[in-house]
Amino acid sequence: RQSSGSSGINAEYGEEGGEVAVRRGHRVWDKIQGSMHLSGREACDVVTFSNGEIINVTRVPRDEAWSQNLEILRTFYAERLFPRLCAKWGYENVLCDLNRLGDK
Repeated sequence: RQSSGSSGINAEYGEEGGEVAVRRGHRVWDKIQGSMHLSGREACDVVTFSNGEIINVTRVPRDEAWSQNLEILRTFYAERLFPRLCAKWGYENVLCDLNRLGDK
């Protein structure tokens, strides 16, 4: 089924062992895994809302096999995202934020 979270991202869910799970092939899977690998988190809770109410919370564990995609993610960041962030917010501001993240 299709579900829309508070971020406006549509997430496709399926049944896995009798529980609702984010499908590995869906576009949010890579976003979730990338965020967990970069932040060092072991899991991510995906909250599904409908009419302002929480209807489901799905815990997505970190997939260690996904780490093979980290180089692709780093390249995307360096070649695509970082230049756009700098154009919008300024090089010094972006570096300041990155340094703050590194301190945590």
